[in-house]
Amino acid sequence: MDKFFTRSDLYNNCTQNLIERISIDDIIYHYTSPVGIERILGNNTIRFSDSAFVNDSSETRYIYEVVLDVIGDHSYQQTLEFDLWETLSHLAISVLSDEQAKDDTEPTSLRYLCCFSQNPDSLSLWNYYTKTSTGIGFNIGYSFVGLVNALLSLDDFDLSTGKIVYKPDEQQSILRAVISSYNDKFKNESDKEAQNIILNELEDCLYYLAAFIKHPAFFAEEEVRIVLSTPYKAGQKRNAKYYEKSGIMVPYIPVFFDKSAVKAIGVSPVRQSSLIFDGLSCMLADSDYCATILPSHIPFRD
Repeated sequence: MDKFFTRSDLYNNCTQNLIERISIDDIIYHYTSPVGIERILGNNTIRFSDSAFVNDSSETRYIYEVVLDVIGDHSYQQTLEFDLWETLSHLAISVLSDEQAKDDTEPTSLRYLCCFSQNPDSLSLWNYYTKTSTGIGFNIGYSFVGLVNALLSLDDFDLSTGKIVYKPDEQQSILRAVISSYNDKFKNESDKEAQNIILNELEDCLYYLAAFIKHPAFFAEEEVRIVLSTPYKAGQKRNAKYYEKSGIMVPYIPVFFDKSAVKAIGVSPVRQSSLIFDGLSCMLADSDYCATILPSHIPFRD
């Protein structure tokens, strides 16, 4: 998957083998609003938004809280080379204090992601996506393999997929494995320039893993993610599209999918209204989607 990024075998091992993969046979569910489902199905296009503009502005930084917990353990700290420990400590503190945001530096890569759930009937996600004037939300159940096949046609991006890790002990275990592996590589390298390359790659590895390590408070979402990454140089045009959200212009990549990838449409808990289901059924038929409509089994509350 690393068409554009030259990475070591260690990097590939840490990023590809430590995050649980999505099964090729899975159906994954993208929750959205009534406006969202009309746009997605009407254009058979789904948005991959810049990760810097995700719903929870702290989530891309959360991994560095875990990093500080890991390297702050005195007994573990003693196993690390001082330069590596110091680099990680400075990086984590800088990110968490927003110091990097004050720099004029640009990211070396751009990361666009789309969020899904393994749960077709999630109360926490319904609560979020029904905060509209209608009080109704939907989800789109995609064949994972069907969606990935669409993404593989994007020549300008690397593709990553995986399940979100929520449990603190699992998060710390992953980061200990990554940091220890890079520490061993760093320790066995005497050339200063080569050591700097190792430290830079470790930072890149953490940036990658940040997309798949999330605060335990979001455990109920049972989230899985698909991430598109591409190199970026300062001043380079993104060639992205934009949509407005709460006054913010959010960069995104539109991804066209085959209609056969849509297997189910879920409907949030609602008062029994045949018009909701009848209208949805008509839209699917007229748009040539062959998908099962799944009403929520969660009791409706006024």
